[in-house]
Amino acid sequence: MPLVDVGRVTDLPPQIPKNPLVTEIEASVLPIIEVGVTGEIPYKELRRISTQLENDLDQVPGVAKIDRIGYRNREILLTNIVSRCGTQSMPLSSATCG
Repeated sequence: MPLVDVGRVTDLPPQIPKNPLVTEIEASVLPIIEVGVTGEIPYKELRRISTQLENDLDQVPGVAKIDRIGYRNREILLTNIVSRCGTQSMPLSSATCG
């Protein structure tokens, strides 16, 4: 389809306003593909696979941007520290008592 200067178009239907708004859309800002990674494996393995896929896709020529959605925040869970260390006023830096 040839490009047309909108200001020179004179045969618009009557339902169209006299001064149509024309906006340029860059294809690089539109999502082209969405990929989901799921499976019956531990989350740590899913995250490793997802990160590797992200790195591989980032190397593909023409990939402008990759958005990561759904990743869990990393957490550290400390359990039974009080019973193993025998005190409730233990600084976090000594949480490796055994």
